[in-house]
Amino acid sequence: MAPGAIASRQLRRSAAFIGTTTRARRLYRWAGVDLTRIDGVSVGAAQVILTEVGLDLSAFPSEKHFTSWLRLVPRTAVSGGKPLRHKKTGDTGSTRVASVLRMAALSLQRSRTALGAAFRRTARYKGGAVAIFASARKLAILVYQMLRQGQDYVDLGEAHYEARFRQRRLDSLRHTATALGYTLIPATEITEQVVVSGQESAP
Repeated sequence: MAPGAIASRQLRRSAAFIGTTTRARRLYRWAGVDLTRIDGVSVGAAQVILTEVGLDLSAFPSEKHFTSWLRLVPRTAVSGGKPLRHKKTGDTGSTRVASVLRMAALSLQRSRTALGAAFRRTARYKGGAVAIFASARKLAILVYQMLRQGQDYVDLGEAHYEARFRQRRLDSLRHTATALGYTLIPATEITEQVVVSGQESAP
């Protein structure tokens, strides 16, 4: 590629970066919070969310009300063993916000963050569609917490998520074992006991 073309491309990239940064600063000055701190939420996504939702979320008393408005809640209505279809409310604002959150959720699939780790684990066991839906709902809750409650978002990292997931799973296994009258023992302890027992019985 010619040097002039390379320089032109770099200039366009620089201009795009400056433009994105400027928009992010304007949104922050207007909203008082930076939604782009949430992993997966781009400046464009934040702009759509703030434009459609606004800054006053008092119409939504809780996170459940907000995610319900966005139709990011699992369907529970069943008739004759089949889920009932929900009638669309015709609210294009909620549809646009939900679509943006789904796109933001999809971008998490390779993210080395806690949200990214949660996306991949859900996709591994329940499929990509469920992972997108669940992650979009998590993003909606984080947006609500920032706008309604003023809570900041801090990514704890992929390793922290995996450690918490492992601990929750261990707690669940211990609870199940106790309920059945058993005690859960780490494999390392069993191995050490076998080794010690073998040494004591050796002539």
